[in-house]
This record gives sequence, structure tokens and C-alpha cells, in this order.
Amino acid sequence: MKRLRFLSNIILSSLAILLLVGCDSCEQNVFNVRDFGAKGDGKTSDTKAIQSAIDAAGKVQGTVYFPDGKYMCANLKTYPNIKLKGEQKWGYSTSYGANLILNDYSAKCLLDISDSKNIRITGLMFNANRNKKSKTHGIMFDRQKRNHDTDTITIEYCKIRGFGGHGVYLNNTFVLIMRGCMINKNLGSGVECKGCDFYVIDNVFGANGKYGFGGRLSSGMFTHNRVEWNESYGFYFGNGGNYLNITGNQFDHNHGAGVRLENVWSSTITGNAFRRNGRNSTKMFEANDSANLVIQGNGISATGNTFMAGHTDGKKDYWTPKYAVMLSKSQHCIVSSNTMFHGYTVAPFIEKGENKKCLLENNTGTIHPQNY
Repeated sequence: MKRLRFLSNIILSSLAILLLVGCDSCEQNVFNVRDFGAKGDGKTSDTKAIQSAIDAAGKVQGTVYFPDGKYMCANLKTYPNIKLKGEQKWGYSTSYGANLILNDYSAKCLLDISDSKNIRITGLMFNANRNKKSKTHGIMFDRQKRNHDTDTITIEYCKIRGFGGHGVYLNNTFVLIMRGCMINKNLGSGVECKGCDFYVIDNVFGANGKYGFGGRLSSGMFTHNRVEWNESYGFYFGNGGNYLNITGNQFDHNHGAGVRLENVWSSTITGNAFRRNGRNSTKMFEANDSANLVIQGNGISATGNTFMAGHTDGKKDYWTPKYAVMLSKSQHCIVSSNTMFHGYTVAPFIEKGENKKCLLENNTGTIHPQNY
């Protein structure tokens, strides 16, 4: 009896723990795409089968589960309050796990979440082959007007690469949570957006054909992201965006500035590391005056950042940028307490156009010797 009571207590304790912390395998209303006929063999079109699983989940606000495999698909459409889930197994240069692979390069997107508020996408890989004739986006949220209610889109632990359009396209989105993703090698931007209330943390935005992350955005927080080798700006925010908090990120080897703010106001750039940006800015706003950071706005604070010049990995071809910080037509901005050791090849600052009541003070640094 004592042994039975002991075992019974263990079982009850285990059940209590599961109820308290939750368990993905214990989720209700889970729809496995394989049960709807998806093959995941990298050859068969799985669009119809996956859509059937999504339709079923949409009726009960359930979860669509993708076992490991290569699912050929396009133009999938989702519903509010559902989750799409795979087991994250991808790496920087590997693609293990559940891969959703684009098989129609005339499609507008692989996954359309435009009608889906409160959707969560986790642990999946979205893949295409960088077809230059295609404008297909990976994940798309496209509305003409913003809802009065919050959308709350969560994209986490996903890898999104190789799309001819943008990796993620968001138009009139109200609340985005993005964390732990790698969005790289898309011909458009990693993320192209218009919206407000964005929470973006612990992602990699790399080697995209346009911005790493960019658009018109208000009330966005960007923390602990790696933003590298994008063919335009690392982060670009313009057209009246405001209340941005860009903190603790690393910007490396982007063709334009690591960050460019254009007509943005009341925002802060703090504690970031800027390194060898402005690699090819001749066709951008900076032209030949490459810079790590470009500020065009009002009420911008840039403090406690580090700036460094550099060359391409292993080449020592040429050194960029010429300037650590560029200001243009800005008012009431502060650039203070930044370190610029080997931080520029010409000068710490360049000002274009008339700037009013801006403070550039307490910064310290040296010109890069270029034989380092």
C-alpha cells in the first residue's frame, strides 16, 4: 500500500506540473498536416493538404502541426487565433526541421495572414530560391486600413530566406512580436512594414537585397538583433515614424548606414555597436559620404553607442565608413557619450543641410589608421 500511495503521489505531482507549466504535446485541437495528406517529401505539392489542416484548425482556434519534412506549397491562408507550429531545428546554414518551400513563383506570398489576428507562427522554416523574376513574399499581412482592435502577430524561432519579395511584408499591422528568427537572403527587405507597437528581439536580419528591417513605424522596440550585410540600410525608418527604441543591437557591413532615420521624431538609439557600415552607399542618401548612422529627424537621442570602421572580411579592400554619424535637417537632437575608437576614416561627424539646436558633445574617438 505504501508503494502504491508513493507511485500515486508521483503521478499526481507530474500531472500538476504539466498543468502548471503547459506542454505542447498536451495541446488540444492539434491538426497534424500529415493526417490531411501532406507528404513533406520535397516533390509533391502539399498546398491543398496543408490548407485543409489550417481550415480545420480555424474552426476551433486550434494548432496546425508540421512534422519534420519539406512541404511544397504556396498561397496558404490562415485564420484568427490559431497557431502554426514546427520543431525548430534549423541553423545558420542548415535547414533541418519543418520546411515550407515555395513551389509557385507567381504567388503573392507563401503564407497570407492578412485575416488573422492573434496568430502565432513558431519553429518553421520558409524557403525559396531567390528567383529574380518573382515578387513573392514569405509571410504577408496586407490590409488597406488598420483595425481598431490589435492584431497581435507573433513570429518566433522561424527562418525565412530566399524570397523574391520581402521575407515578411506587413501593411497596417497593429502589434508584432518577433523573436529568435533568422530572416536572410531575401531579394527585398528582411521585413518591410507599416504599423505600430512592434517588439523585435534576438533576431538576425542578414544579406537581404533591401533593408534588414524597414518602413514606416511608430512605437517600436528593437533589442539584441544582429543586422548585417544587407544591401541597403540595416534598419530604415521614415515617413513620420516616431517613438522608436533601438537598443543593444549590432550593425555590421550594411551597404548603407547601419541605421537611417528619415523624418522620424522622439526616438532613442542607445548602446548599439556599429561596425564598417556604408559599404556601398553611392546610390543612397549618403552618396560618397558614407556613415554608420544617419539621423534626419527631431528629438533624436543617440548615446552610449560604439562606432568602428573596417573592411570586408579577409580582403582589406577599402575601409568604411568615412563618418561615424551624419546629421541632416534635424532639430533638438543629441549625439553624446559615444565611443569612436578607430571609428571613421575622415571625421566623426558630417552635417548636411541646416541643423537646429542639436548637441554633439562628450564623444571620443580616433581616425582609423587603415593598416590595422
